[in-house]
Amino acid sequence: ENIAVAVTKDSSFKPSKDAEDVFEMLKASGLKKNKKAENLVMDIFDHTKLFPANIGLFVEANLARKKDRSFPHRVKLADDVQEIILTELQTIFSAGLRSSTLDKKDNDLEGVICIEVLLVSDGSSLGRRFSAKNGVGTAKLTVAYCLQSAKSGKVAAANQLYVKEDCAPGKDDISYWEYCSAVVRSMARNVAGDIAEEIASDIVSWKIQKKEHDRLRNVVEIKLGNEDNLDDDEYRFAVENHMI
Repeated sequence: ENIAVAVTKDSSFKPSKDAEDVFEMLKASGLKKNKKAENLVMDIFDHTKLFPANIGLFVEANLARKKDRSFPHRVKLADDVQEIILTELQTIFSAGLRSSTLDKKDNDLEGVICIEVLLVSDGSSLGRRFSAKNGVGTAKLTVAYCLQSAKSGKVAAANQLYVKEDCAPGKDDISYWEYCSAVVRSMARNVAGDIAEEIASDIVSWKIQKKEHDRLRNVVEIKLGNEDNLDDDEYRFAVENHMI
């Protein structure tokens, strides 16, 4: 049974220092681009399981642009996006079976998905008049996530997802705002699905790598003392793991 542990923005939980550093690195690459963090620590979960049994969810609206924070409706929209992503991921990972509030005393957690909503824009009425050319009048959403170990705080996977959609169909300012807000909420649901798919794919990949790692270790241990029988992959593994 996979259990999603829902964490609201009012929780005392905060991302680890490693996760915060990765978030800053992702933001530094630019908000309007996709960016996947590389060279992270993968081997932090129990690979005997298909998926970590307990995954915590921490979603926070943390708008990076001052101009977005100055528009009350964008701040409200960012809060809506936060709740949508939390609800969608909770449903995906638990199949709606059970959820609870993250407690620091909960030692059953293996990982926590920390998510920051960095950019929420419903475009502009000026952009609508120009048919959303050059990115003006375009709904935009940037969300970054880190999958960290609940115990060590090490980050296993991280990505920044940027999506946009033309909001030109609005006929007047009121319907335009309503239409673009609905577009942003729809994008948030899609982003939540993308995050879940990426994390599941990463963990399956780690399991395959772990299985091959264990196989090579067993083979090398059997052949130790007679290194001439090691093939190239086995010899490289032995050297990299200081077995010879």
